[in-house]
Amino acid sequence: MFRLTARVLILLAVLLGVIEGLTEFLPISSTGHLVIFDRWFGFNEAMGAKRAAAFEVFIQFGAILAVVVYFRKRLLAAAGNAMRGDGEAGRKGRRFFAGIAVAVMPAMAVGYFAHGFVEENFLNPTFVAWALIGGGVVLWGVDRWRPKMTQDDAENLTWLTIVVVGCAQTLAILLPGVSRAGATICAALLLGVSNRAAAEFSFFMAIPTMFAASSYSLWKHRGDLVADDWGIFAVGFVCAFVSALVVVKAFITFLQRHSFAVFAYYRVAFGAVILAVGRFF
Repeated sequence: MFRLTARVLILLAVLLGVIEGLTEFLPISSTGHLVIFDRWFGFNEAMGAKRAAAFEVFIQFGAILAVVVYFRKRLLAAAGNAMRGDGEAGRKGRRFFAGIAVAVMPAMAVGYFAHGFVEENFLNPTFVAWALIGGGVVLWGVDRWRPKMTQDDAENLTWLTIVVVGCAQTLAILLPGVSRAGATICAALLLGVSNRAAAEFSFFMAIPTMFAASSYSLWKHRGDLVADDWGIFAVGFVCAFVSALVVVKAFITFLQRHSFAVFAYYRVAFGAVILAVGRFF
């Protein structure tokens, strides 16, 4: 482990917080980006592997909060409807939350049992690079040859779609660099979901999935933290929240007129850069 000044650590916390917020909800893999930039800028080595891992987990709460804030009106409306009894609005509200619960179960189960194995074996730049490239090719193919759109309401997807998208999310739990958003969006597109609805359902799924996974990981690393870490953690949290809030709004607007192709190209290009220069880090 080598030492960095407190000021440099704060600057790196800002950078990593922004990277988390910018990449968490786009189909380009936030975990993959954090693995790479952690190593390239020495944050992992300076903080120690366990404290750096705890930092990455903590700043995810900032990204989660951004989604909750952005969709607060729809979430509150759905919750209100769910408590209204047996009317149509009540049934729709309860179905929405039941669908989210069903969708996140596979990832939570797999994450609980495979979390340690994944951390030990797959969190390395070479694996992330190939996962980014492979995922980019898949995203490009799905975006280009997707079936006709048949579902355009993220709060009322078919049960088949919910189950398949939920299972697809487990790929991101098992394979860093695949991207949780990328896997769920691709699965939704293949089942005829519109761009906007696919992205929104991916956001809704992220709230319980990320909250549970982040809480579990942070609890595991609780003994590795020291009092001086909290300033760095707070900076990363705020930066992740602000950047994620901007990205969620911009992403939804972008998808109303554009496809996912640009994200596929970015994944392949970034993965190729990692493979080309990774040996120097």
